[in-house]
Amino acid sequence: MTESEALPTTGLATGESRNAVVAELLLDPDNPRLPPELQGASQIELAQYIDLHYEPIRVAESIARRGYFPSEPLIVQRETNLVLEGNRRLVALRGLSDPALRATFDDPAAWEAAAALGPSPEEVPVVEVVERSDAAAVIGYRHISGVEPWEPMQKARFIASLLEGPDASDFATVADLVGETEHSVRSQYRNFVAVREMETRFGENTTRVKNHFGTFTRAMQSQGVREFLGTPAPSSVDVGGSVLPDGAGERAAELSSWLFGEEDGTDPVISDSRKISDLGAIIQSEDGLAELRKTRSLEAAFEAGGGPRQRLLNRLAQARNALRAAQKDFDSHAGDDEVQVLLEECAEALDDLR
Repeated sequence: MTESEALPTTGLATGESRNAVVAELLLDPDNPRLPPELQGASQIELAQYIDLHYEPIRVAESIARRGYFPSEPLIVQRETNLVLEGNRRLVALRGLSDPALRATFDDPAAWEAAAALGPSPEEVPVVEVVERSDAAAVIGYRHISGVEPWEPMQKARFIASLLEGPDASDFATVADLVGETEHSVRSQYRNFVAVREMETRFGENTTRVKNHFGTFTRAMQSQGVREFLGTPAPSSVDVGGSVLPDGAGERAAELSSWLFGEEDGTDPVISDSRKISDLGAIIQSEDGLAELRKTRSLEAAFEAGGGPRQRLLNRLAQARNALRAAQKDFDSHAGDDEVQVLLEECAEALDDLR
């Protein structure tokens, strides 16, 4: 990040800047980057996970060569010294300065080479906040609408933490904090809660759903998928409320299988996310759903559910609506050569259909 891209700090509760001793700073055990089973783990376990999954070695090499940029302060909670924003950078700093720690990392030799490139700073710039919620604006900016986006599941988990945490905010406030629309925030929260309920209420293995949460989010944009699961529209979502009805476990498991396959190696039904709209149409049809369950063939189920006919009707309706809309501008451009050519092509297409 260049100095011109530095994060705004004037909106933080204290916004006080200082230098902090690296050895005294702590990784955040509630970091949204972490899977639920690791949240609350020891500092060494947290560092090892971040090393394995987020390549802090690259940051470490940059710091060793060029020093630590003052335009990238860590966001630190005053009383606890927890780093609420910048955990990957903190692992890089700790790995450079602590031989015992970097010896436990995935590639100790690479870390030793990085440490040999130059001295590791003993102190780094930080911006202090009093409460975790005070840092929400800068974290949301950076990782949701800013320069270092999180994966979809991490975004949704962070949004849920703002809505459900001890300093809970409402949907509109969270939307403002993270720079997205309220509709998007409500949708992401609903989808996050749906996955959580698949696991906690219905005992489903949600690993594949979490790993491909973006695809799951895309599927939840389909009315057919939402109706199949029985999930509410974003406008009807309540914080802390359930989003899956009783008995939805089997359908949730089916949807996961169709989208992501199964643990035994069974392939997913969907090989291209662009086919999700077809899946939504299929499961709205009794015949299509029965065929999908029987054959796991998207093409056969689409045919059985009347998909080709409905697709034709939809396309014809779109063409009709477009032509009717064109009437508003036609009179003033009726003599235009390009308009006349397109009009003839429309007439030819209609003749071909007939």
